Amino acid sequence: MKLVKELGDLPIWQCDKKQAQETLQALKIRLLKTWDFLRTQLASHMRKESNVASHCLNWLLSSRSDKRLACQCMHPVLSNELPDEYAGPYDTTCSGSKCDGADGTIAGGKRLSSSFYACLYCSKISCSKCIRTMWGQSEQLGKTERAQRHFVCRSCSSLMAQKRHEMSCDECNEVEYLKLDLRHAASYVQSSSCDENSKKRIRVMTDRVCRNIDLFIGHVARDKNQNLFWPEKLQEWARKGQYDRMLILSDFWQLFAGTYERRIGCDTGDKQSVESHVIWSVCPPLNKLDAEDLTNLSPGQLSMWGFYQFKQL
Repeated sequence: MKLVKELGDLPIWQCDKKQAQETLQALKIRLLKTWDFLRTQLASHMRKESNVASHCLNWLLSSRSDKRLACQCMHPVLSNELPDEYAGPYDTTCSGSKCDGADGTIAGGKRLSSSFYACLYCSKISCSKCIRTMWGQSEQLGKTERAQRHFVCRSCSSLMAQKRHEMSCDECNEVEYLKLDLRHAASYVQSSSCDENSKKRIRVMTDRVCRNIDLFIGHVARDKNQNLFWPEKLQEWARKGQYDRMLILSDFWQLFAGTYERRIGCDTGDKQSVESHVIWSVCPPLNKLDAEDLTNLSPGQLSMWGFYQFKQL
């Protein structure tokens, strides 16, 4: 919302004040609808495998550049052809927005510096400062993996998705259209008569908003994938009759961080995370319990146990 407000305050738009306010209000509504969709509906679109790129967990959670961290989709794909790896000359300056175009060459511009990253499928390069804003989704690699010095940029990642998947979900596409419109507005600011401080601020804020949207989509995908694991594992144990194992989920959350409810309802303080633990196990049938097990059950627990067994039958 800060970005939308600052865009509206710039004296560069060639329209009257009323029209500008209507445009900004429409953009605010789109932002709120997008945020609601990402929080409450996106997870319901996702499946382990899907022909739609924004729904396919295999695609969303796989690295584009590191095969060790990638999973091949088994559903029918539009094309098995991937782009050819780039073999031409690379750009001489970083394509990121944080370093103002750092020079990535050595030996008088003849070779690419070993401290820079190069896209596998195009000429873009990135310095270590900008790499997090340059690579596509699911490229959140650690320091060891980053030593490979290759990455797949956002544009090439999108092209790869279009080769293997459909882009047929209107709601998911609206998220991408919103990011494109924000970047288009930011590019218009860059070519305007605004002062350099305003240009840089709008550019940084736009990159941050778009990046945060991508990060949140990745978070929803990881959360959905993790939540699929627990019931599947419990079903597997039930089929195999494995009753002596437990699943333990330890989680940290900051749902009420900075809010009044957090300050009065959490013992750990306003700025600390709350740790929660969930334990699951499979209940064995009564004929699998020995005398010691039965003595440890209260009459109420025993009746509930029988009720659950009856429901399972």
